[in-house]
Amino acid sequence: MLAQVSPWYTHAAQRTAAAPAHALTAPARMEWSTHAGIGPGAEILGRDLCGKRVLELGCGPGHNVAHLAKHYQARVTGVDLVGLQVRRARSHYGYIDGATFAAGHALHHLQAPARPSTRSTPSSAPSASSPPSSSSPLFRDA
Repeated sequence: MLAQVSPWYTHAAQRTAAAPAHALTAPARMEWSTHAGIGPGAEILGRDLCGKRVLELGCGPGHNVAHLAKHYQARVTGVDLVGLQVRRARSHYGYIDGATFAAGHALHHLQAPARPSTRSTPSSAPSASSPPSSSSPLFRDA
């Protein structure tokens, strides 16, 4: 399987071998990369995320999922192709209400039929899966 030859699978296997995953406190800030402080925080997703559904693609160990579920009371699903990463995420943050994790391809979640109560978002809306683009309508020159 492709996921088992990816660098992220190797990374997760090394982290799991080094120390077993254990419950962690949700991070105080949402990060867009492995380098702290790069890009905006969760405020870019809107002021009121309480009860809203958020999908993070490529969630890795689940830090952003945990942050949004704990600090914003959003209902967040983190998806990762690498099952070991999902297992780590569940071990770290599975206790947080509103945080769920699934192993699989992002397309399966993006193609899932919408529930009647789910509002669709415009294609130009930012997602928690990648940093916002300067071409986004949210970012314009003054």
